[in-house]
Amino acid sequence: MRAYAATSGLIFCLIVVAHIARIAAEGLGALKSPVFVIASCVSLAMLARSIVVFGRSGGRGGRGAG
Repeated sequence: MRAYAATSGLIFCLIVVAHIARIAAEGLGALKSPVFVIASCVSLAMLARSIVVFGRSGGRGGRGAG
C-alpha cells in the first residue's frame, strides 16, 4: 500500500507543481478557468489524501503485517 500511496502522491504532486508553474508563467489569468481551478483543487486534495494514506500504512507490509 505504501508503494501505491507514494506513486499516487508523486503523480499528484507533479500535477500541482505544473499548475503552479502555469500560474507563474501565464499570470493569474489561468485562475479564470473553472476547469483549471477545479483540477488544481482536486489534485491538491488527492495529494493530501495520499500523504495521509502513506503515513497510516507505516511499517513493513502495511496494516496486515504482524
